Amino acid sequence: MAIKYKAKLCIMHKKGTPQNMQDNPTYSDVMVEVNNFFEERIKKALSLGMKRQDIILDVDIGFGKTLKHNLALINNMTHFKKFKSPILIGARLELVENH
Repeated sequence: MAIKYKAKLCIMHKKGTPQNMQDNPTYSDVMVEVNNFFEERIKKALSLGMKRQDIILDVDIGFGKTLKHNLALINNMTHFKKFKSPILIGARLELVENH
């Protein structure tokens, strides 16, 4: 669909579903897992005819990640420049009421 309408494609990494993604998210290495996820998805998008400049990468800060995972991704964000695609940085914030 994105190719047909010459739209951008945003590839977002999250682990789990909105209902369970924050229930003890674990990674052996968050950088490796997100990197491999992007490699696979970019390869598929390119094989379908997408142009690299039309693919946007989002590590999804706060989506299925702990604070430690988020900080590792933020501190190493330049690593993802190797994909030569725009990088989007958005964050999931959860508001907690104080009682």
